[in-house]
Amino acid sequence: MGTRILRLFQFYTAMLFCLCLSGGLLWAENTAVWRAYGFAREDLRKAPASLKDRKTLAEIASLIASYPEISHVTFKKGDWVLVFKSSRELYWAQGRLLPEELRHNYKKYRPYISYRYPKKLEDPQNLTPERIRRIKMNNTKAKRASMLAYEGSFFELIYRNYTRESLEANLVRINFLGRKISVHRKIAQPLRRVNQKIMAASKKNSSVARFLREVRSVQSYAWRKIRGSTSMSFHSLAVAVDILPKNRQKIIYWAWEAQRNPNWPAAPLSQRWIPPKEVIDIFEENGFIWGGRWTLYDNMHFEYRPELLMLQRLDP
Repeated sequence: MGTRILRLFQFYTAMLFCLCLSGGLLWAENTAVWRAYGFAREDLRKAPASLKDRKTLAEIASLIASYPEISHVTFKKGDWVLVFKSSRELYWAQGRLLPEELRHNYKKYRPYISYRYPKKLEDPQNLTPERIRRIKMNNTKAKRASMLAYEGSFFELIYRNYTRESLEANLVRINFLGRKISVHRKIAQPLRRVNQKIMAASKKNSSVARFLREVRSVQSYAWRKIRGSTSMSFHSLAVAVDILPKNRQKIIYWAWEAQRNPNWPAAPLSQRWIPPKEVIDIFEENGFIWGGRWTLYDNMHFEYRPELLMLQRLDP
């Protein structure tokens, strides 16, 4: 009996050692991954477990990889700090990206990365009645009006939108899909690449050519808040583009559909206006997300959020 117990003890000790070793190797591998995004080894060691989970590190890494204005990340005063090339610092603050004087009031603000951009277009036929009820309940005028707003420091450092005048000083005019539009200089080159690739695709792909013929208007900069919200629209940063088709018979935008259809979340994909997949892919390859993937679908809308696309690669 004693020999059997000894063998069992040796077996479980060996298993525990292997698990610890594999865990150590996994942590070492992950450390190498995060160090490639600018995290220092000593910072990763001293940060508490609650601040070095994969979700947190992936969100910070996606910002560093997407915005060259960020110099590096460091750990101090119990939190991650994004250090900008201008020497300004923003504390992670549970994802709120706040200056030091506001970090302890983080609950007043909306997390900068407040959702994951869906990889696939959800089929509304799969929505349960309960999910439809919750979508509608969470998007009443009262609910949207009470939604927390972003604290603006991150946007100011990236887009210089300290005032409307300072933002507009960064606007440039570009040709896009045969129209002249005003956009933030930061997205001018990505949008030019989108334009070039769509035009090239239209010569080989009949659906892309038809899409171009059916475009009625293209809109970008508009200094305004998100409909029914206290947060400024990404159009006010001039980093979003709305492409409206000539034919308005199909569903384009959830709020327009909600005015006439009480069951708007379940509107079938076949009834919605959807740009060709190749067009959507070209936008996404250049850092723009498509509003048609949102539960609150906005099929005309493309928005520069490269960090959300980066997160798709970093998330497990």
